[in-house]
Amino acid sequence: MNPDPSRANSQKSRQGPIEWMARNPIAANLLMFILIVGGIWTAFTIQKEVFPDFELDLVEVYVSYPGANPAEVEHGILLPVEDSVQGVEGIEEITSTAREESGRVQIELVSGADRMKVFQDIDQAVNRIRTFPDDIEEPEVRLVDRRRHVMEIGLFGDVDIWTLRGIAEQLRDRLLAHEAITQVELGNVPDYVTHVEISRNTLRKYGLTLSQVAEIIGASSRDIPAGALETAGGEILLRMKERRQWAREFGDIDIVTSARGSGVSLSEIAEITDDFEDTGFHSQFNRQPSVEVEIFRVGTQDPLEVAAAVQEVLAGFKQDLPPGVKTRIDSNIAEDYGQRLWLLLKNGVIGLFIVLGILTVFLEYRLAFWVMMGMAISFVGGLVFLPFAGVSINMISMFAFLVALGIVVDDAIVVGENVYEHRQQGEGFISAAVAGAREMVGPVTFSILTNVVAFVPLLFVPGTMGKFWWTLPAVVIVVLFVSLFEAVFILPAHLAHSSAGASTRPGRRLQILQQGFALRFSRFVDRYYRAFLDFCLRYRYVTLVAAFALLLVVGGYAYSGHMGMIMMPEVSADEIEAGVTLPVDTTPAQAAQVADQITESTLRMFEKHDLQRVAEGVKTNVRGQDFIIRSADGVEVPFTDIAELNKGVAFTSINRRDGRRVVTVSMAVEPKSAITRVMKEIREDLLPSLRADYPGITWAFQGGEAEMRESTSVLLGFDLSLISLMGIIALSGVVVNDSLIMIHYANKKRVLNSAFDSIHQAGLRRFRPIMLTTLTTFGGLTPIILETSRQAAYLIPMAISLGFGIVFATSIILVIVPCLYLAIDDIAVLCG
Repeated sequence: MNPDPSRANSQKSRQGPIEWMARNPIAANLLMFILIVGGIWTAFTIQKEVFPDFELDLVEVYVSYPGANPAEVEHGILLPVEDSVQGVEGIEEITSTAREESGRVQIELVSGADRMKVFQDIDQAVNRIRTFPDDIEEPEVRLVDRRRHVMEIGLFGDVDIWTLRGIAEQLRDRLLAHEAITQVELGNVPDYVTHVEISRNTLRKYGLTLSQVAEIIGASSRDIPAGALETAGGEILLRMKERRQWAREFGDIDIVTSARGSGVSLSEIAEITDDFEDTGFHSQFNRQPSVEVEIFRVGTQDPLEVAAAVQEVLAGFKQDLPPGVKTRIDSNIAEDYGQRLWLLLKNGVIGLFIVLGILTVFLEYRLAFWVMMGMAISFVGGLVFLPFAGVSINMISMFAFLVALGIVVDDAIVVGENVYEHRQQGEGFISAAVAGAREMVGPVTFSILTNVVAFVPLLFVPGTMGKFWWTLPAVVIVVLFVSLFEAVFILPAHLAHSSAGASTRPGRRLQILQQGFALRFSRFVDRYYRAFLDFCLRYRYVTLVAAFALLLVVGGYAYSGHMGMIMMPEVSADEIEAGVTLPVDTTPAQAAQVADQITESTLRMFEKHDLQRVAEGVKTNVRGQDFIIRSADGVEVPFTDIAELNKGVAFTSINRRDGRRVVTVSMAVEPKSAITRVMKEIREDLLPSLRADYPGITWAFQGGEAEMRESTSVLLGFDLSLISLMGIIALSGVVVNDSLIMIHYANKKRVLNSAFDSIHQAGLRRFRPIMLTTLTTFGGLTPIILETSRQAAYLIPMAISLGFGIVFATSIILVIVPCLYLAIDDIAVLCG
C-alpha cells in the first residue's frame, strides 16, 4: 500500500529546524565546514595588534614662554586658556601644568563626543585669546594620539655620541626602506646644535651685541618666497634659498657690511662648531654611549610582520657596523604578543584534550568527541564574526576566549548529556538527538541570553579603560551566540548519525570501561547524593542559615581589609629600575656624576653576585632640564651691580585641575594585599584630620584607584579588581546556566509532582551534567593555572577565580538552589 503523500508532507512540515538538521547531516557538516574554514581564514587575515586600537578623547594645548617661571606661566598662559575653553561643549575635565618656560593644558572630552568638532572649537577659542604675553611662541593645539610601539633597538659602543647617532640614522633609513616598516624614530639622543661663540672684545670692536648677531643669523638662515614672474613660457616661481644647517654654512653670513659693499663674515669674528645639545649626560649602556631606535606600527600593520621585518634588516645591518658598536633589543612588544598567542593556543589545545578525557569517562567516547568539537567550532567559528564587530586579535581579545571557556563548554555538555540520557532509555540515535536537543533548546537559549546580559554593561564602561576593555565582552558575546547555534543545530546532527557500537577492539574496550564507570557513578548518585539531598531539603532552613552564615564569614573577611583589591595583578618584569630625584638647582654635571656612581655600584653588585649570567647589562639615563639665565641685550655690567640676589623657594611646576591648583601625593603599598586597609585609613582618619587643619581643602583619588572606580562602578556599584570582575562574571554565567536548567527541569515535573519531589528529581537528574561542567571547566583551565611563563601572570588570577569558583559553586547549585526552590514555594503557599 502506497503512503499518503499529504500525510508525509504534513509530518515534514512539523519537523522543525532541529529535526530537519538532524535528518540532513550534509547541511550540518556544511555549516561546520564554513565556520571552521572561515575561522581559519579570518585568523590569517584579521587585524592583529598588541592592544586594541582606539582614539583618545584628549586635546592638548602647549605654549612655550621663554624665560618665565611657573607662576608667570600659570597667570599668563594657563588661566587665559582655561577661561577661553570653559564654554566649549563636550569637555569633561581640564588639567594643566605650568613649568619653567612652558605651559601645558590637557582637556579630556566627554565620551562619545565628536572629537574633531570639539578640537576645532578649542583651537578657535585659543586663537581668540588676546591677553597672552608678547614673548610667547605660537600656541600648539593637537589631538592626542596613541603611539603603537612594536620594538626598540639599542645601539651602544666605545665611540663618541656623534658617530653613534650617525649609525642610528643609517639604521633608521634602512628600516624605513623596508616595505613593512612605516614609522621609525630615534630616542635618547641629543639634538644637533650649531654653537656660535664670540668674545666680548670682538663684540665691542664692531659695536655689536649678541642679540643683534642672533637676529642677523636668524634672518639669513631662512628660505623666503619671492613671488612669481609671468613669462611667455609660463610662470616662474622665485624663492631665496638661504636655509643653513651646518657650521660651515653659517660661516658665510655677513655680519658687518660697509658702504662700499665689503663686509665681515661670521666665521671671521666667531668660532662656529657643530655639536649636540648640551645636556651634560647622554644615555649609556654598560658605561658606553647608547642611542635607541624605536619602531612603531601604523594602520593595519601586523606587529609580528613588523618585528620580522626589523629582524631581517637588523641581521644585514650588523655586518656593516664599525668595530666596537653593538646592537640589542631593548623592548619587543611583538614578542610579548606572540608569546601570549602561543600560550593560549598551546594551553587551549591541552585544555581541549583534558575536556575530551573527562567527557569520555562520563559519556560515550564518540559523543564526547563531538561535544569537545562543539567547543572548538564555537571558538574558531567566532573568529568569522569578529571583524564585523570591529574586533582585532590582541591581548584583550585573546584573554576573552579564556573567559568564554567555562560558559561555552557548558552549553555543549548540557545538550550532549541530555542526548546521552535519551540513548540510555533505549531511544534511537536520531530520535534521541532530536528529543534531547528540543528539551534543552529553551533553557540553553535563556541561559545564553542571561550571560549576554551580564556582559553587556562591560560594553559601556566609560573613559579610556572602557575603550581598552570593550573587546572582551564583544568577543565573549559573539562566541556565546556561535556556541548556541552549534549546540542546537550542528551538534544534534552529529550525535544523530554516530554509529551504534565500537568497530575496533580498543573502541569496544573503551566503551565497556565507560559503561562500567557510568553504572558505578549512577549508584553513587543514587546512594549518597540522594540521601544527602533529601536530608538538606527536609531541613532546608537550617541549610540556608548555615550557607548564609558562611557567606557572612567570607564577606566579613573580604571587608576587613585582609584581602586587598588592586587594579591589575603584578607581573615580574625583565628589568630592574633604580631612580634618583635630585634638587631643582642640580647642574647637568652633578647629575652625570650621580648617574656614574649608581652605574658603578650596580656593576660592582653584578660582579659580587655573578649576575652577568642573568642580566644583559646596565642602562643609564639622566633626564632633566638646564636652566639658563641670560643678561639684557647690550648690557656689559656685572649682574651683581644692578640686582640684589635673594635665595628663596619657588615652584618648579604648578598643576591645576578644573580651574584649581592641585598637589599630587603618590604612594606604593607593600604588601599589595594591604591596599584596602591603607585606603580605609586614609579616607577615615588622615584626610578628615587634614581638612580640620585646612578648611575648604578637597581631594580626589586618581590613577589606578580612579580608573578602577570609574570602570567598575557602572557595573556593580563597588570597587573591584578588573581581573576579578571578569572571573566573577564568567563564573556567574556557568552558575546561571546550571541553576536555570535545574529549575526548568523541576518546573516540568511540577505538573504531576509536588515541589519537594520535583526539585528532588531535578537534583538527581542534573547531578551528572553539573559535575561534568565543573570538571571540564576546571580541567580546561588547569593548564593556565599551572603555567609558569611570565605571559601567563595576567591570566592565572582569572583562571584561578573561575576554576576554583566553579568547584565551590557546584555545592551551591546541587544543595542551596534546591533548598531555595522549596523555601520560595513555602512562601508562595503561605501567601495563598
